[in-house]
Amino acid sequence: MSLDEKKPPSIGPLPSRGGVPDYKSENEQRFDWGYASWIVTPEAHTSGSASVGHIVFHPFMNDLKHRHFGEEQILYIISGHGRHVVNGREIPFQAGDVLHLPPFSHHQVTNESDSELHILAVYIPARFQARTGALEELNLEEGGGGLKSLIDLDDVREQLNKLALSMGQSIRLIAPDGSELIQSDNPPRLCRALGCRQAHCREHFLKAIRETPDTNDSRTFHCCGRVTSIIMPIGSGAARGFIKCGEFFLSQGDAEEMIRYLSTLPDPVDRQAAAGLLEGITVDKINMIYTAAANTLEVARYIAEMSLAMIRQRESESYRLSIMKARMEEARLKEALRESELKLLQSQLNPHFLFNTLNTISHMAYLDGAGRVSDLVCGLSDLLKAALGKVKSLIALAEELALLEQYLAIQKARFGLRLQTSITMDPALEDFLIPALTLQPIVENSIIHGVETSLDTCRVEIGISGHDRGLMITVDNDGPALAEADESGWGVGLRSVKARLRHHFGEKFRLELYNRRRGGVRTMISIER
Repeated sequence: MSLDEKKPPSIGPLPSRGGVPDYKSENEQRFDWGYASWIVTPEAHTSGSASVGHIVFHPFMNDLKHRHFGEEQILYIISGHGRHVVNGREIPFQAGDVLHLPPFSHHQVTNESDSELHILAVYIPARFQARTGALEELNLEEGGGGLKSLIDLDDVREQLNKLALSMGQSIRLIAPDGSELIQSDNPPRLCRALGCRQAHCREHFLKAIRETPDTNDSRTFHCCGRVTSIIMPIGSGAARGFIKCGEFFLSQGDAEEMIRYLSTLPDPVDRQAAAGLLEGITVDKINMIYTAAANTLEVARYIAEMSLAMIRQRESESYRLSIMKARMEEARLKEALRESELKLLQSQLNPHFLFNTLNTISHMAYLDGAGRVSDLVCGLSDLLKAALGKVKSLIALAEELALLEQYLAIQKARFGLRLQTSITMDPALEDFLIPALTLQPIVENSIIHGVETSLDTCRVEIGISGHDRGLMITVDNDGPALAEADESGWGVGLRSVKARLRHHFGEKFRLELYNRRRGGVRTMISIER
């Protein structure tokens, strides 16, 4: 029963834990509206296999309106309810419904409940469909190389020659600029004599291309004088190709007019010679022209299918490559974390002994009247505890700034008045969570390059503000410019900060180091919520 006739039947919910399938797919894609777990990977499309996925929509979310090209789709609603729009028609559904989408449907799904919508989707690729869809599906835009980059020209030439000989009509494959990609081996004598691969025929082709609408309909045009031919677009888009098929006259008057046309050329052709050139170009019946048009359509379909197969193969290869890169990056991050943890363990040689010793020194300094020394030792002890105990955790900005103040106190004791600092922060951001000891390595980097490399006073300014999407942190110093501000010149501290930010925030952050136009160096961190 077709989709437009009635609402799909309900066959009851699928048994599973809580209405959710109890499998876990390694091939998972996440979207703003939900996620898809592929039970049978979409890569199988290239071999003509169906693919199966578990699709989940978050509450009250919908996907973007999209088009199913050469795929037929069957949806089984596991749990939840909502509606989908198919070719402009809204259809409600609930758990247990089975939905069918024919090829080339425009489609959108909406979850209308406050719980997740779970769908089992089966996609049947174009191989199981009639061959009518390739021309509609193929879209070639500028910059993609066009047909020439997608098809095997030698293979297509061989097939075109076979068809041209069986039809008794010549066939050409033409690029969007009117140039000829392939010419069958049986052009009429007229074409051979006039050199139809030259500029004057290209001009006629370009005129026909400009007048051909962006549809998959064939049309006739005058390719030379009163000689009529059929042109058929292959796909859509600015880089689509064209098939030109046949040379014939629509009437005897056209043949006479062609003889007169040949006599007007810069190198005139007399009547007898013209008649000889026109051998093989006949006055055909309309039904023969329709047959030629149908054959042209088959040629266009064949080339479109070959092009789509290559596009799908490249998309599949790109998909596999992206998965491989993601896994390599994940493995690299895991290895970096393991190395960091190992170095951390190596640095934790009896930390309790170290802390007890520092506390003893602090107490003795206080008893001896060296209160400032006692404060510095206490600050150092707190910093070491944070470094050893919280390196993998998230802490509030207020706590991070308290640790930074202790670090700055130690550095000011070292550099005296040569180091001037200021910290400004929006109080509303005190509870924003960031990796522990994010600011200390950045401020230390500013001090090293701003104070240690010069005898002048250096000012380090830390600014923390919010924006529409999250948090912005800037650390500025007015020291000398850096010779190398890109990542190749970063030290261990900055690399560690970036690795920990990526671990906690994925790609939703930026860490940049650059020379300011008015002098000095800025380190900037931007984190999205």
